[in-house]
Amino acid sequence: MDSEDEIDDSWIQNYKNRETKFINNANLYRIPVNKIKIYNLYINKYNLIETITVNSVSISKYLTKDILTNYIEDNKLQNNINYKIFSILKYNINIDKKELYDYINGIKKFKHLHSIKHIDNIEFSDTLNIFEDTNLLATTHHIPIAIASTVTFSDSNRK
Repeated sequence: MDSEDEIDDSWIQNYKNRETKFINNANLYRIPVNKIKIYNLYINKYNLIETITVNSVSISKYLTKDILTNYIEDNKLQNNINYKIFSILKYNINIDKKELYDYINGIKKFKHLHSIKHIDNIEFSDTLNIFEDTNLLATTHHIPIAIASTVTFSDSNRK
């Protein structure tokens, strides 16, 4: 390949250098998570999202078991239907400033989404100030489906 045929990709390196310089000079610092949004998705009997509600909750590093339990109890009734909690997901971006370039450019994979298996205290790690509003909890609520339907047996089948 001749030098005439080579593609000039110096602009890519220039962009990376500018982006790195911007990140290094930005006023980015880690802060404790003191407020989260909780998104509630209410799923109907056809597995379609019926309603979505959003509430803000003040926390101090942890969403305590008591606050979470009361929150779930207070939000189980929607449109006069009593829903059951189905799943809870926590989203918490807890990267450092030095990892921001890799995060933005998808160079390194980070795990920010976690399934909560048991209702207990939920910790939210410190986050960069630019991600302050992105830390959240998502809950899905389903209409309880009767496990055993009402079936009657005729006496003629019994002996």
